[in-house]
Amino acid sequence: MSRQKLERDEQDELILEATISHLSTGDPIPLSWAVEHATEFSHAWARSGHASLLLKIAAFAVPRPALVLAASAIAKKALPSAYDDRPEKAIDIAEAWARGEASADDVREACNDTADAVTDRGGISREVARAAGDAAFLALAVDSYDAADSAVSSAEAAVEAVWLSSTTARTRADRVAIWDGMANIVRAQLAHRDILADVVNANRSAL
Repeated sequence: MSRQKLERDEQDELILEATISHLSTGDPIPLSWAVEHATEFSHAWARSGHASLLLKIAAFAVPRPALVLAASAIAKKALPSAYDDRPEKAIDIAEAWARGEASADDVREACNDTADAVTDRGGISREVARAAGDAAFLALAVDSYDAADSAVSSAEAAVEAVWLSSTTARTRADRVAIWDGMANIVRAQLAHRDILADVVNANRSAL
């Protein structure tokens, strides 16, 4: 990796983390800050491989159903390594909830099933179940902080499952590439939204 790319990645990480810091206060982002850093943020969102940071921003800035669909799309990448159908069912129910086709009770039951799967199994199967269960739990998260934690936990488990199931050498570069792929999934799932506008407007409805 070139020095220039390393420096760019560090700058992207800094602007994304600063955005999260502003959003997590519960107050609207100052318009002066948003205007000053709009270009930096847009570039960082478009190219960063830090899927966890993108998910945290989405947890505070986009409607919950959109976040559930993004997290579910990531969790699906781990499903080929599932031991049974409980993780897939949990994701299906989470997506149905996001479309208004399933209830919170349906999601809760699916989360309980995947919790049992986490307990029942070990290794890759446990990570798959955790990825699916945490993605589904987003529908039940009590606030944006809880949602952010669950979204990141789900993505971490999905990355671990994909990495462990790899038939090639498990190197740091492989893990970075998997995270890059997950970041692309987040962007693709939220491509229909103006994420900068979402960030700027976050928390303003409470004023």
